[in-house]
Amino acid sequence: MLGFNYWTYYSSNRLRSTSNLYHLDKLDCIGTEDHINECLYDVRQTCSSTYPIDVECKYPYNITEVRLVGGTSPYDGRVEVKIADGWGTVCSRFIGRYDADTLCKSMDLKFTHFFPNSSVYGQGTGDIYIGVIGCSAANTHINQCSFLPPERYFCSHSYDISLVCTPCGKVTIQFSSFDSFNGTVLTAKCDFGYQPETITFDCLENGTWLQNDKCSSKYSYPLEISDMKLVNRYGHHEGRVEIQVDGIWGTICSNNFTIAEATVICQMIGLEYVPYHILSLD
Repeated sequence: MLGFNYWTYYSSNRLRSTSNLYHLDKLDCIGTEDHINECLYDVRQTCSSTYPIDVECKYPYNITEVRLVGGTSPYDGRVEVKIADGWGTVCSRFIGRYDADTLCKSMDLKFTHFFPNSSVYGQGTGDIYIGVIGCSAANTHINQCSFLPPERYFCSHSYDISLVCTPCGKVTIQFSSFDSFNGTVLTAKCDFGYQPETITFDCLENGTWLQNDKCSSKYSYPLEISDMKLVNRYGHHEGRVEIQVDGIWGTICSNNFTIAEATVICQMIGLEYVPYHILSLD
């Protein structure tokens, strides 16, 4: 008997069978048989129904090992899990934070970064073992989670999950975003309007991150505003507010914008604010 559990079946030829030869017809099993020869069926080479059956089986998930492959160090790479004697990949399409965190814990590491829907460390070549993982914050090993098999229309090796799992765990990155990881060094790219272009974090042997620089605004407070104007306007009295800083024109975000701010802006351009409504212009 095969080591699989029944999962679901289809009768729509969704797997695109190319064979026109039918060996069995009207297969009738109770469900406790170990072999289909213990069931009833007719021997036919033709079939009166529209399609042959397709079956999807649930693999007996007993993951004995988790590893990272194709990365720059033991701390990053494509996730592969070992079931029985074979290694397979995990689909990233439906993986969440707790799932990625548990995969890292399964390797005695801490979650650092997750690459959603992207096989940045190359595509696997073997089976895709897992399509959906259901983990919680309390799980410490992937076997404690629930699983679903991969759907061929949603999971392929182009969606093999890639992770960064380090002894240092999640790094706090302000005014920047993850850019790359190499060995034990994480590089972050500073947001627009901040400098320098990139900063780095070193994962130290004591399990802490050493931040080598920080992203700081290119402009000091208060800004040296050299000019102000209304653009895209209907008349001289209304329009989108733009200010000039260091010779560069930019706009003002509408977060927390009230009548008080509008009054000051109108005074700065020699006008008086009319409190009818706040304009929203493209």
